[in-house]
Amino acid sequence: MEVVGICRCCLAQGLNKDLHSSYLWLDKKENYADMLQQCFSITLTSNGNKAAGICDNCIKTLRTSVTFKQQVLHADEEFQKLLQNVDKAFQQSHCWAVASSHAEKD
Repeated sequence: MEVVGICRCCLAQGLNKDLHSSYLWLDKKENYADMLQQCFSITLTSNGNKAAGICDNCIKTLRTSVTFKQQVLHADEEFQKLLQNVDKAFQQSHCWAVASSHAEKD
């Protein structure tokens, strides 16, 4: 099987970029093998074969996936903060209600 020009993500043949090289995109350095690892915990090894890379369509999908993962992680972080604030507000209002009920009994 000839692997020259085969995308490791979708098996499309054509011009592909090396998974393990770093590229500049919108003034940011990106390494597609690292992005696959960080986003999906997938490690693709080249086994010394420079012909196996990643196509432009899969690069776009990978960028979208990485951005989505970052969005979800950020949203979860903010959500946890909101929960903490709600919990604090509930505890404060509960303490105030208990103190008020004790004051009324006295």
